[in-house]
Amino acid sequence: MKGKYLRPESIWTEVLVRRLTALWRSGKSAREIAVEMGVPKGAVVGKAHRLGLPAKTRVLHEKGIAAAGVMMPTQGCLWPLERPGEPRFRFCGAPVVEGKPYCLEHAERAYRRAPQAGRGSEPQRAAK
Repeated sequence: MKGKYLRPESIWTEVLVRRLTALWRSGKSAREIAVEMGVPKGAVVGKAHRLGLPAKTRVLHEKGIAAAGVMMPTQGCLWPLERPGEPRFRFCGAPVVEGKPYCLEHAERAYRRAPQAGRGSEPQRAAK
């Protein structure tokens, strides 16, 4: 035997490939598939790639990035459109303002200045 490890293809029987494909298309994460099938996660990801299965994507949650749904863009405006978990959820993706994660339109919405005391912050009363 040459090398320390067996080739990853050696574990993939026709039955396992069908099972991997079905689990992958059902939306399960690579980790969940690996645990269910009793194989390393890297073997699942590698085989899925070699089979041409669509890449798993990520969705933004309140506590950070978690597997499933929408790929977090590496560049472009990060303003979320729609709600996370909804089928149409995505990010704006327009060119960003330098030093900000958002495009001009969304940066203006995200970075509003608080009104200063004594400068129009008091509500106006109707005249009697």
